[in-house]
Amino acid sequence: MDKAKQKPGLPGDTGLSAAFPARRTNTSALRLVATRLQLREPADCGHDDWNAGRDQLLAWLGIELEKLPQVKAAGFKQVAHWAMSSSAAGTAPEFAPWQCFSPVALQNGGIANLPRAQWVSSYLIDHGPGQIARQRACDLALMSPHPAMCAPDEDGAAPTPRLAVLKAMIGAARSEGRDKLAIIVHARQCNAMAKLLLLADRGLTREGITLEILSIEEALAPLAAEPERWNAIIVMPDLRGIVMALLVQSSGVTSPWPMVWHGGGGLGLVAGESLEQGGRLLALDGSLLVHALALALQHAGMTQAAQRLHAAWARLRDKGVVTEGRGARAPYVNRVEAAVLIDLVCSDIVDIARPVPEWRALSAHAETHAEAPCAPVRLSLVADRPSAPHS
Repeated sequence: MDKAKQKPGLPGDTGLSAAFPARRTNTSALRLVATRLQLREPADCGHDDWNAGRDQLLAWLGIELEKLPQVKAAGFKQVAHWAMSSSAAGTAPEFAPWQCFSPVALQNGGIANLPRAQWVSSYLIDHGPGQIARQRACDLALMSPHPAMCAPDEDGAAPTPRLAVLKAMIGAARSEGRDKLAIIVHARQCNAMAKLLLLADRGLTREGITLEILSIEEALAPLAAEPERWNAIIVMPDLRGIVMALLVQSSGVTSPWPMVWHGGGGLGLVAGESLEQGGRLLALDGSLLVHALALALQHAGMTQAAQRLHAAWARLRDKGVVTEGRGARAPYVNRVEAAVLIDLVCSDIVDIARPVPEWRALSAHAETHAEAPCAPVRLSLVADRPSAPHS
């Protein structure tokens, strides 16, 4: 073969491949980190104490708040807005932790003025002061399909969630590192739920996750005695109140939980959920504000800021600082008001040597619905080699 006629780049020529090795594909992606959080203003935005606490926490984190006006529409425009909001991606969520929902509101098809969403999730997060309390730290996600996303099966049994909604809830639990999942249903729904799971992706329901389908009667005892048996629970809307009541009793966390409403395109509303205070406008709750704001930051792609915010709260909890509804049996606890708790969070207390528990909802692998400035991007650095000077 006459190598003089062989052209560079043709098969058999190793000169170019040696000079320019193949680009690696396992390099980590770069992420552009934004310092602006977009939130939609709710209809009742005149809560000065909540807004002042939110602004104080964001200023401590060095994050600028961009308030987006609430979309107002009427007639057919309102119907179009509902349809678009359920599928549009990257929309800013409405932040209203003072709005407290009751789990009873999801029963019997849901009350008339429920927010539009596909599924909801509330978070039970707490750990007491000291090493003993760490052994029974509470970190659980309580999820339910929206009543409008449930339909009766062919046998006429109780309504079960749509397959896409069920897959979204399981996927969200997996993305947060929750590997022990229970699905609590009516006894007559067990077979229908098992058939539904068979239609889901095998990798979603069988690999790296322990999944149990339980009737409400089977779940009563473990919920009351060992709630740490699971770190995620999917419960049908009609049974949500029973499950939450048992979790409140076993954990001792009686204050409202942070609650997020998920639409088709991401986070739609950040609010609160409580058995006793549902349907009311809450007074300022420092722990609820910290956790709700951390969830909003996480879903906006600001994971490090969300983790820093929760870590500051967890350090205070470890030092014995408690608030209303989050007491402790330790003798050295210090009960403070909500505004004082926010001041302490922003005081940069770092005098604890042992690490604080992490919150799975703020995991670096948790699914986010980031805005365009926070979306992962790949950057290539191109170096221009200067040409040699001509003689």
